[in-house]
Amino acid sequence: MEKLSNKGITASDAGNTTAFRMYDLVGALQQIHHISLDEMEGVRLMKRMDTKYILSESRIVQILGMVTDRYQVLEVAGSRIATYETVYYDDPALKFFLDHINGKLNRNKVRTRLYQESDVEFLEVKRKMNTSRTKKYRIRIDPEQTEFDDEALDLVNAYSSVSLSSLSPVFVNRFRRITLVNREKTERVTIDLDLRYADILNEREIIVPRLVIIEIKQNRFSNSVMGEVLRDLRIKKTGISKYCLGISLLYPDVKMNKYKRKIRIIEKVTKNGLLV
Repeated sequence: MEKLSNKGITASDAGNTTAFRMYDLVGALQQIHHISLDEMEGVRLMKRMDTKYILSESRIVQILGMVTDRYQVLEVAGSRIATYETVYYDDPALKFFLDHINGKLNRNKVRTRLYQESDVEFLEVKRKMNTSRTKKYRIRIDPEQTEFDDEALDLVNAYSSVSLSSLSPVFVNRFRRITLVNREKTERVTIDLDLRYADILNEREIIVPRLVIIEIKQNRFSNSVMGEVLRDLRIKKTGISKYCLGISLLYPDVKMNKYKRKIRIIEKVTKNGLLV
């Protein structure tokens, strides 16, 4: 099966975080002790429990200042803000999308993810179990390759409800990510910002200004410093899928009534006005 190269369809490189806020953000991150990829290896959490929050980017610097002494920040190639490019795959009926918005248990997502700073790419199958746990299976692939090999076929066929031969690329999602690890190395916190989506077919691009997604990832639900900070700031848990958001924004004709409420919450939090 042909593999879509991220590099051929990426959304534009420019971030939407204002220069002033980016300056403040970089300054806040410099106050946090850094951790390397090798040091973080033991906190991969390929099988985990996830808790998500959405908020405006204007609150990130304050939040980072409140957890400075309790977390370490991942630094790669001298940068503490990484750029990710993800290509999502689905079948012609958008089974993965519909399974998600219909609340089906044991659902899947298939994607490739390129880590721009290190030029490392993975093919991933992400499974949401009926126990509310998330399991991720992945293999490293060549960013320059144009077709999936037998190892990729075996991975998807083994862990996805749809064979790789039935899947096609749907869109590319580009975003920036800050990764925090708690001092005990039992928890990862990802902070995603500057989300943008590019439609593979007609090259349409949608930017979601000011939206930040914080995700707390743990082996099992337990007390979290970040969770306590967000609760104190009255930032509520909100389940959100970057994949479902992308489908809803890029393909408004697709059944999405059950996701409209999430989009309205995003609009309210970020003061973006109507996104769709």
